[in-house]
Amino acid sequence: RLYGLFPRKGAIMVGADADIALWDPGITKPIQQADLHHGSDYTPWEGFEVTGWPVRTILRGETVMKDGGPIGAPTGTHLEREAPDVLLCPTALWLSANRPPARVAPRGPQPAGPAEWRHRPMDRRRL
Repeated sequence: RLYGLFPRKGAIMVGADADIALWDPGITKPIQQADLHHGSDYTPWEGFEVTGWPVRTILRGETVMKDGGPIGAPTGTHLEREAPDVLLCPTALWLSANRPPARVAPRGPQPAGPAEWRHRPMDRRRL
């Protein structure tokens, strides 16, 4: 719903895409880049130990990943989406219409503080 794809995505019901990941909560392993199948060559989670791991992914009723590896050629299509309902609720509309104007910092050099701060010698007894 947040991404504006409901009911085609995000629901297990008649007419929705059957995209399901089966998760084994008993697997404990460190995250390794070689185990991830995404477009990036880096993960900040490398070496982080996790409990639970996907063992099978079903996309539109067909198994596309099993036992840690993809099966077959990549598939997928671009999904057109509408503006999500959750961002168009009355509260969000009111907040966006009544937002205070952004405060802009003045240009040019600014004094470091009141004059008495700049010229007073430091009192080492307070340190």
